[in-house]
Amino acid sequence: MAVDYNENDFFELDEYIDDASMSLTKDILNHKVTLGGIPSDFAKIKLVVTDVTALEDFDVSNDNNLYSVEYIFTCNSGCNLVVGQGGWDNSLPTANSGSISIFSEQNFEVCAGKTFCFDYAVNGPAYVYISINDDRFTNTVFQAGASTDGQFCWQPTLQDLGMNTFLITATDNHPSQALTKNRIINVEVETYNTGCLCAGQFADETVNLSSNIRSGDYVALKNLNSDALVFSSTNVQFKAGKSITLNSGFYAPVSTNFGALITNCQQPDVPVDELGTP
Repeated sequence: MAVDYNENDFFELDEYIDDASMSLTKDILNHKVTLGGIPSDFAKIKLVVTDVTALEDFDVSNDNNLYSVEYIFTCNSGCNLVVGQGGWDNSLPTANSGSISIFSEQNFEVCAGKTFCFDYAVNGPAYVYISINDDRFTNTVFQAGASTDGQFCWQPTLQDLGMNTFLITATDNHPSQALTKNRIINVEVETYNTGCLCAGQFADETVNLSSNIRSGDYVALKNLNSDALVFSSTNVQFKAGKSITLNSGFYAPVSTNFGALITNCQQPDVPVDELGTP
């Protein structure tokens, strides 16, 4: 159940009754639920009754395809509602009309090890569910509203070098006629490939490289240490101002164009806000 406490004709996520207050029943005619704080006789109340008889051993909390009946009413019209007040059958609910729009920048250039964030805005004719995913993870915002502004943040590692593609999906989750909109976000992850800079940031004084690494210039202002496995057929350059240490486990195949160079990598005397991207 839900109560439109702010009487704006929408049922926001925080207006739904705590699951602990609800329970399964086989006798809906004698099932009692007490609602408190209803602001007026005209505040809308939502009741959804779902039949899970055949699925008692399964988690069905997010299954939109289960047979259910929804009633929306007010205390002015039927606060003692049990049956017979109308509503809709979830086996074939009315589809939303209109379309969903997603707004955000699409192409980004970021540095490995640095937190990256982008903003997005989603508009639709009804509540929308938003997910941002690739093959490693899914970030989902449940029932955020018909108009939603959000931000997604990610910290790439050296294993994410190169082009990474994320997919923003927004849908109203209608079980048979869903409105859906997709938008692709391209994020290119780089190392310090212009002198000592990457996207306006100076290299760290000490850099430790482990696991597998791909093509790129890996720069430390002073000390660079590595026990990494370099991918075959790549171009990898280590640069440091004081020392480069290749520890046990480091391996570069013969097909790799690998080099290590001690070179002066002082921070240039340029204000950070004047630095450009690589």
